[in-house]
Amino acid sequence: MRSELGKIGKALQILQPENTNLQRQTSRIVRNFALLGLSLCVLIVVVFGLTRADWLNGFLAGITLAMATLPEEFRSC
Repeated sequence: MRSELGKIGKALQILQPENTNLQRQTSRIVRNFALLGLSLCVLIVVVFGLTRADWLNGFLAGITLAMATLPEEFRSC
């Protein structure tokens, strides 16, 4: 730690890696698609409930749509 190499190593430990442009763009796309999917699920529940007056089945249809839009990787966790 007293050598120049040790000082460089200690200085490198403090650095925090910055997200790349690709990571930021991917995060934005994922967030937008998640909001779109959530909006569609809510829309399904409301339309199903209003047209058929069966809110429970509308809620179940919304949950079904939400589960169908989830990627397979998230369901296996």
